[in-house]
Amino acid sequence: MPQAIFEKYSVCEDELGKQLEWIGAVEAKLANIGGPSDVEEGIRHQVNMLNSIKDEIDSHSRVVVSCLEQVRSISLTGGDAFSAPEIASLERRGNELKSRVDRANEICYKFAKKIVYLRDELVRLRTELNGFSSWLTGARHTLEEKEKSLHQLRIVPSHQDNLRDFVSDVIAHQADLRFITISVQKYFDDKAEFLHYLNDFRTSLPNRLSHVEQIVNSPIEQDLQQVTVQYKDLLSRVNHLQDAMQTLGNRHREYNDAVEAAKKWLSEIQPRVDGILAEPSSSDPVIIQSQMTQTKLLYSEVVSNGRLIDNAQQSLEALLRVLPKNTSSLEIQSLEMPVRNLRDRYEKLKSSLNNRSNGLEKTLIQTQSVQGSLDKLLGLVLQAEEQFKHHWRPASLIKEQLLDQIREHKAFLQSLDSHKASINSFKLSSDVPKVLVNKLMDAKTKFEQLHDRAVEHGDFLEKTLGELNKFNNEYTALEKEINNLQENVDGAEFNYLPAEYMNHMQEILNTKHQLEPMFHNCVQLGKDLISKRDVTNVGVVRDQVKHLENLWKNLVVTTTEKSNLYKQKSEHLNAYNKLRDQVRSWLESFEVRINKLAPVSVDFCHSSGLHIN
Repeated sequence: MPQAIFEKYSVCEDELGKQLEWIGAVEAKLANIGGPSDVEEGIRHQVNMLNSIKDEIDSHSRVVVSCLEQVRSISLTGGDAFSAPEIASLERRGNELKSRVDRANEICYKFAKKIVYLRDELVRLRTELNGFSSWLTGARHTLEEKEKSLHQLRIVPSHQDNLRDFVSDVIAHQADLRFITISVQKYFDDKAEFLHYLNDFRTSLPNRLSHVEQIVNSPIEQDLQQVTVQYKDLLSRVNHLQDAMQTLGNRHREYNDAVEAAKKWLSEIQPRVDGILAEPSSSDPVIIQSQMTQTKLLYSEVVSNGRLIDNAQQSLEALLRVLPKNTSSLEIQSLEMPVRNLRDRYEKLKSSLNNRSNGLEKTLIQTQSVQGSLDKLLGLVLQAEEQFKHHWRPASLIKEQLLDQIREHKAFLQSLDSHKASINSFKLSSDVPKVLVNKLMDAKTKFEQLHDRAVEHGDFLEKTLGELNKFNNEYTALEKEINNLQENVDGAEFNYLPAEYMNHMQEILNTKHQLEPMFHNCVQLGKDLISKRDVTNVGVVRDQVKHLENLWKNLVVTTTEKSNLYKQKSEHLNAYNKLRDQVRSWLESFEVRINKLAPVSVDFCHSSGLHIN
């Protein structure tokens, strides 16, 4: 009987050793399962490995139970044959086997459940990303077709509704992208949770394994970043296309309205002009005076309504500025031709009325007596001087008001030119008194001086208009470029690698340096306009200059802050890399020192001697 119990103890002890060795191998398999793969094939292999481990544990459970039963049996029946320490050692090893098997089974179940969930999430995310990428490809193709058709003015109105639907669809997919981003983040959070479980298990093993780190730049994260960048580019292009189409539609509608208004006015004024021109000249000075007054009134009406032709010309220029670069020359000519025809008809009407007025004026002078004609001539000069004093105003820096000033001044100058021919043709016979000759010479001298002053003032108005147009064009272009550059600076992210972000910031700085001379020239041009003599309504230009300076100041401040932030980030990253290298070097040297230590002796005396030494 004692011999049998000793053999049973020996067999049980050997079996416990085998089972502990087996559970150690199982724990090693679980510990080396690795972090969840972001590739479907890899995570599927991990699922199969965990299922295999679980099956192995389940199939081995009977052997473990049998071994534990033997331990329990020896503990109950071997008290007389074995010492208490031997029984306690056997029970301790049995308890260790049971706890490790139970824990391995629990960990395997937890890992399998989590990894299966992650696999399903990965498959779902892949499906959603592939679907979103397919939609992006189709949306880009649709956008390119709409961009190509932008120059076709006849179909722009019909395409605006389709474009609004397309923009709404693109904006609606922003929620899909946000949902995918949140799902990916949750997926990585679940991965981190799995790694936390895995690392806790690895550090609790007898040999205490090191932590498994998270995968950097995983494929799913790269794909998400790629579709995010593509979607942002698509959204930016769609918004730009929508703005361009809306602007083009508005400019085309304004152009059509202006041309139709000018056509309608010309159709209404043409019969009245034809009636005046068809009326024969009379020999009665009173009737001639009446005819000349009617002609001049109609001429003034034609000149004042010249703004309709100017509006058509301005709307044409505004439309041509927003046309796409690929617009054909035939399309441009079809837009320019109606305005050119309107201008020709208008100039023809004005010239006919002016010629009629000059002819009537000559006829009137010829039919009156010399004294009466001279008095009329002097009154004409005085009236012209009064008109010049009345019309003379400082040049307005509001373009519409300045155009009105120029139009009125041109009408006044044409009136002077028409009077000039009459005055120069007026001659006195040799038998008239010297007083009348001197009076005629004084009238001619005053008229020439008045004409020179009017020409000088007209040149000043034209020069001011040219400078104002140049400033407005440069201001519009600069405002757009600075705003675009500001958006690029504000949208710059620190997710780039240092070299990529440096290149991005360098491109922005190069663009800013290119714009700086244009900015200074535009500001100086605006300040020169404000400081001119004989100008008024300078508030608009002053506000534009101030607005441009504020935009530039904000751009300089923003680029400086971005550069400083990037510099700080680079310094922190370099400091982190340096400290990490130092820690790694210290760990490697410390591991070498530990590996060189002598083994621990089981002889107490020898161990005490080593300790003393």
